[in-house]
Amino acid sequence: PSTNAQLFDAGELDDMTLSGELAKQYKDNEAFVSLAKAGTTYLSYNQTTDLFKNKKARQAISLVLDRNNIVDFILSDGSREPKGLVPNDMSFSPTDKKDFADESNPMVKTDIDEAKKLWAEAKEETGIKEVELNLLSYDDDIIKKLAEAIQFDIEDKLEGAKVNVNIVPLTVAIEKGRSTDFDLFLFGWGADYPDPSSFLDLFITDGPYNYGKYSNTAYDELVTKAATTDAVDAEKRWNDYIEAENILTKDVALSPIFQKAEAKLRNPKLKGIVSHSTGAQFDYK
Repeated sequence: PSTNAQLFDAGELDDMTLSGELAKQYKDNEAFVSLAKAGTTYLSYNQTTDLFKNKKARQAISLVLDRNNIVDFILSDGSREPKGLVPNDMSFSPTDKKDFADESNPMVKTDIDEAKKLWAEAKEETGIKEVELNLLSYDDDIIKKLAEAIQFDIEDKLEGAKVNVNIVPLTVAIEKGRSTDFDLFLFGWGADYPDPSSFLDLFITDGPYNYGKYSNTAYDELVTKAATTDAVDAEKRWNDYIEAENILTKDVALSPIFQKAEAKLRNPKLKGIVSHSTGAQFDYK
């Protein structure tokens, strides 16, 4: 990446991707562009364990995560704090064109005092005093830093918590995810098409990407209705998905960390590249 930046500065490249320190370094450059992506990186909980069967334990971890620090100082690429699982600016109401992310209840907030209280209650209810967690993620420089930031937030603010970060190649991470071989899994999803189902289908019971084994019958029924009996009624289908994400929020089924963006250096003279947040990313007009 640093060699690419040197080539760009020398006029030998016209378009390149930035991340981390380079994104920070070039943020005020006239060639810097940030492209929104319909992707959310989130933390899954292994809900087959005694600790994470307890909702208060999941709530406590979600409440201590400093997402503002993550998007501003670790990513610096235009990524932003999410409101929920379904990204902003991706899907809109068929009746009044409101953004799905604004319609559903916000899934993300930070409250350290409340987190400490819930954590103490969770440990008392489960009888677990010392907590050692395996945080699984994949081999990527930014994701490594992100995992370390999550490790720090949990260990620093939740008494008796120790987090072991396990960074493995992507294919190994997916395999471990499928077998639920983790306590916490830092992973993400990008939409193939601009519809809430692209994300909400993931968390049905026994779904192939439901790595944490979350299960809620009411949630399953809503997602199934949206795909079947309500599929031809746009308003009912939309409301099914709003209710479904609100159940995920109430259950703390997962913890969104950030909504993705991609930073680039692009020669201002280069015109006609259209970026899409879902599906195939670029059209070269």
